[in-house]
Amino acid sequence: MAHDPFAPALRAEIEALVARYEALARSHQEALAAAREHEVARLRQDLATLLADRERTRIAEADARAQLRASSDRCALLERELADARRSLDQSAQRMEALQVEGRAAAEREREEARAAQAALQSQLDEARRLLEEARAEARQRLAQVEDALREVQQEAESLSGAFASEKSFVDACLRLDGTPLLDALRQAFGADFTPSPATYAALKARRPDSILAAAFKERGRLVAAAPLTSAERAPLAQLAQASGCELIEPEHGVRFSSSSMDKASTQPDPAEEGNVLACLMPGLRLAGTDGALVFPRVLVASG
Repeated sequence: MAHDPFAPALRAEIEALVARYEALARSHQEALAAAREHEVARLRQDLATLLADRERTRIAEADARAQLRASSDRCALLERELADARRSLDQSAQRMEALQVEGRAAAEREREEARAAQAALQSQLDEARRLLEEARAEARQRLAQVEDALREVQQEAESLSGAFASEKSFVDACLRLDGTPLLDALRQAFGADFTPSPATYAALKARRPDSILAAAFKERGRLVAAAPLTSAERAPLAQLAQASGCELIEPEHGVRFSSSSMDKASTQPDPAEEGNVLACLMPGLRLAGTDGALVFPRVLVASG
């Protein structure tokens, strides 16, 4: 057979083309990672700012409430003074009645003095009530301002929480897997425990839930033939996939086995179904809306 002189050149050109595409893919992946790190840092800074604002708002609310309590205490003091004044008036009236026996002129003077004292006390009481109403109005206004600020902080916190909605759903699903091999695989892929906290959500967003879930599916699928998925493990799979922006791949019973889209976990004698899928032991995983697979499903195949 004659030697083809173009084969080495063609192979070298193909290898160079593959190397260029691999370099472009690495560059794109590094750019995406840098963008994600920047976004996580910005979110962390926003969260710290919101927490500081909420603390300042709480302090302002405490000051307003303290002022309101002080105004209430002053009102109580003024009420006591009014009661004392009324008792004094009653005593003055009693003295006036006693002085009527001694003489109308002296009684009249006492009466005028009492009226003057009453008018002065009433004037003081009116002024105290006016000051109390002003203090109450100011306290209500400040309390309303504090409540408005609290609502704004709460809205901002809810907005920030929305940025981690998928990560929160992912952690909630993980917490339903307590004590299962799948949770152990997820922890191993994540490198930490899953706790419902902003720090966990930020770390999860940075690590990408789809990458963590794919690694966990591969690890759990490696053991599925010897340790089948439990009902507790199957229940949150759909939530985990949705929170990761993925879809489950579950071949139905009777589908023809294909090594290009499935992994054979084990076989079971069944001549009537030879070469067909008898059960999906571990679902596969793909990005939502795509045709490819991040992880092939592991299936039980019938043998002759």
